[in-house]
Formats: sequence, C-alpha cells, structure tokens
Amino acid sequence: MIVKGARIGFVSGCAVLAIGCLAMLFMVMGASEPPMTHGVVVDLRHEPAHSITTMVSTGKVMVPMTTPVPAKWQVVLSDGERMEIFSVPQGDWDLLSVGDSVPVGVGWR
Repeated sequence: MIVKGARIGFVSGCAVLAIGCLAMLFMVMGASEPPMTHGVVVDLRHEPAHSITTMVSTGKVMVPMTTPVPAKWQVVLSDGERMEIFSVPQGDWDLLSVGDSVPVGVGWR
C-alpha cells in the first residue's frame, strides 16, 4: 500500500537533492579559473620511488602487503597571480631551473 503523502515527500526530497547538486555544479564551474598556459618556475620537487607496506589480516594471520610507489617529478609555476603544481616527465624536470620562464608543457598535469 502506497501512502500519497509519502510519495510526495519522496518526490520533493529528490527535487531538493537535484537542485542542490545543480547549485554546487554551477558554483564549481563558475569558480574555476582558466588553465595556466605559462609561468615562472618557483620550485622543483622530486619524490623518489619507494614502497608502502601494510599489514593485512587473513583469518588469524597478519600478512604484509607491499605496494610500490613510483617516483614523482613536480614543478611549481607562478604566473604572478597564482601558483600551480604540475607533475612533469623526468626529462622535462632535468632541463628546468628555478627562475626559468616556461610555457606549460604538453602532458603536464
């Protein structure tokens, strides 16, 4: 048996949820700035490859599970108004120095 009041409450709840999601979407899209196209190198960061070991329970026995983490090369660019961090290939990172004025490379993210 379906109660009419319950159905109206469900529909109005879904409408409120949909309106809230749309409002958040517009806020995020409206607040986003255009992507940086060039900037000055402020910092160069390198995180060497390493691994993380986590203990996992399998019944009564704890078993180590090791996950490899690849090396990361990052460059911090500033265009005068904002700063962004980009992950770059090692070859690009090796060629950059702090203070260089560079365009954002293809594949940088």
